[in-house]
Amino acid sequence: MFATRIFQAFIFIACLSVALQSDHHHESVKCTHLESTRESILIVGLVSALVFCFVGVLPSFFIRADTDNEKFVDSTVFKLLLAFAAGSLLADVFLHLLPETSTGISESQAIRNGLLTIGSFLVFLIIEKVTELVPDAHALGTLNLIANFLDNSAHGTTVVGAFQNSFKFGMVALIATVLHEVPHEFSDFALLLRDGYTRKRAVIAQLITAFAGTIGATIAYAFTTNLDSSNSCNHNQNIYLRENQFQEHLHDHHQHHNHGHGSFIVPFTIGGFLYIALVGIIPEIVKEENKRTSFLQILFFIIGISFIFCLTQFETIMAHYFM
Repeated sequence: MFATRIFQAFIFIACLSVALQSDHHHESVKCTHLESTRESILIVGLVSALVFCFVGVLPSFFIRADTDNEKFVDSTVFKLLLAFAAGSLLADVFLHLLPETSTGISESQAIRNGLLTIGSFLVFLIIEKVTELVPDAHALGTLNLIANFLDNSAHGTTVVGAFQNSFKFGMVALIATVLHEVPHEFSDFALLLRDGYTRKRAVIAQLITAFAGTIGATIAYAFTTNLDSSNSCNHNQNIYLRENQFQEHLHDHHQHHNHGHGSFIVPFTIGGFLYIALVGIIPEIVKEENKRTSFLQILFFIIGISFIFCLTQFETIMAHYFM
């Protein structure tokens, strides 16, 4: 039923987008068109958020409700899942996020991004040290939730911005984002279980971080709405020009994350992912004494890297083919 509702929403958005595009090429821009555009952006943002929520709880369907958490964490399958998580996190940093933040920027911006990443790493270290002082706290799980909350918020902003540019561009961005999120969500679920979360609490935590996509989508929608300082049709042309400028801005945000909040969120997320992978997961892999398990962990680490690499290449192909 949930998947059916999402499919129906996508069909509605597709029909609405086609109707909007038929008026987009006219020189006379009408107020009703602008209102419909904003409504479609809001709908797209909410549907995208629902998709993120579904992806967030997807790992729970592969783990039985009566599974013993302690036994599962000690199992070989779980250790391999952690290795896959480390590989996918590092690959996402070096093959996906870093290229987006380092393309077409000045040296001063690159230094700023580097400082933000280092600062993020330090912040996560401080958070873990403080969390260790709290009884029954879950340090790594908490850090992972923070990083993913920021990451999903950026995703929500980017996807809505892409739909503001065009429906086709938005679909490419949404599909690419979901494909990137699927391996991450499995990794996140594994980290939460490792940190002592029950299956139910892990699902709730995943839903909370997935809800960040709604926040990002709302920010993008609110920014679009605020561009319209007048509801009068006498200012249609000025509104249209400002909306085109906003489309360009969000297109650049999707391409490089070099404007506004994106320039802060992405480097900060990079630092968080690096900390989780290098400090939280890799030491666990290094401590493994069983030779067979160690070999399989290295293999799954490479698989995690390869998986993200293939998704990144697929995203590039989709962008060139559909744009």
